Formats: sequence, structure tokens, C-alpha cells
Amino acid sequence: GILTVSREDETTLKEFMQQEGYVFVVALDSDSSVWESYQINDTPHTFFIDSDGIIQSMRVGAFENTSQVLSELEKIEPSTPPTTAVNTAPEVGALAPDFTLPTLNGLSVTLSNYRGKPVILNFWGSWCGYCRRQMPYLVEVSEERAKEGLEFLTVSREDQTNLKEFMQQEGYIFVVALDSDSAVWESYQIGGIPHTFFIDSDGIIQSIRIGAFQNTSQILSELEKIWEDTAGEGNDS
Repeated sequence: GILTVSREDETTLKEFMQQEGYVFVVALDSDSSVWESYQINDTPHTFFIDSDGIIQSMRVGAFENTSQVLSELEKIEPSTPPTTAVNTAPEVGALAPDFTLPTLNGLSVTLSNYRGKPVILNFWGSWCGYCRRQMPYLVEVSEERAKEGLEFLTVSREDQTNLKEFMQQEGYIFVVALDSDSAVWESYQIGGIPHTFFIDSDGIIQSIRIGAFQNTSQILSELEKIWEDTAGEGNDS
């Protein structure tokens, strides 16, 4: 289906819809709360969302023809019939599903290679306002604790060009694993972002955060859950 959102005066909208003969749904965001949650600065701004509620593509600016729309639509229309298999989302206390993915800098990364070190694993996208808002906090904590062994790994399904532009613009140098076929997102059952896993040195998930961190203190609080084991190992040696 198609859903539109506008902050415009209702009378003006009705006149336009009647004049053009349009019958699609228009949601009225009078207080701009939805615009703010989606970080809309310019219009038109279009999201293509699949049947699981996952954003698969985003377009800022106008489409010039129907072919461009159809090209984006293919990203949310499955090419193969859905399977009946049900994946179980990783839970606290479970081993974090392993994966190997190419990275934005042209290398590859394997999660299990980080065994022996605590890991913050963050699923995100540069188009996601909440992801962008919390990233400075994650970067600050990861850089401060890097000398103590903390690893910071992120996973994105986004277009490489957009990611590179964002990383260069913000001066970020953390590892971005590219999950172009969404296989890792599916194995971790990512329904919304940002989605962050705190994994201990044995590869066990000790905490999961869905949504953005508001400050570094919240991250440090979660980090304690994976740091205690690491500290303990160090004391035993």
C-alpha cells in the first residue's frame, strides 16, 4: 500500500486531492512529531518498507518517471516465495551468531575473530536519525575503551556510496560490515534500528538495546555487563 504524510493545512490538502482526483491515504502530522522521528528536512522524502516493516530503500528528492519508482519497489517485493522457516532471535545468554562480511574499507570481518575481547555490535543506517544521534556516544566510549580491548563493530545494509559520504563527513573510522543481502540482519532478527548487542569475551550476548542511547552513561552501564567477565579473566592470569 501507499501511505503519505503531510504537515499541510487540511483544507488546502482536501482541495488539492479533490482537484486531482486522488484517493490515497494522507496522514496529518500537525505537530511534526513523525517528521522529526524520521528526520525529514526536505520533501519529497520517500521510504520503501517491506512486509516485515524494514526500510529497504530511501529516496530524497523527486522521481522523474515510473521506472525509477518500480526500480526501488523491487527491493521490497520478494523475488522468491516466503519460506515457512522461523528464525529465533538471539537472546541474552546465547552465543552471538557468527558471520563474515565485507567491510566498507574493502576488507572482511568475522565476528568470532573477536573472541577474547568484549564487543559492541551495532546495527544501523546513516539515514536513520536516531542512529546518527547516538553514534557520537558509541564512538566516544569505544575509543576510550579500545586500549582496554573493547571492539566496536557495526553492520549496515545501506548503499556504500551513502555510507562513505556519511563516514567522511563525520570523520568516523569505525568498522562497517556490509550486509547487502540482509542475511545477518535476518539471523539477528533486526526489526528496527538502532539495535545494539553487548557481547562478552566468550561470544555470549549479555545485553541487547533496541533504540538509541541518549548519553554515554547509558552505554557504560550496559558495558559493565560484558566487562566484568573480561576483568575477571585478567585478574586470574
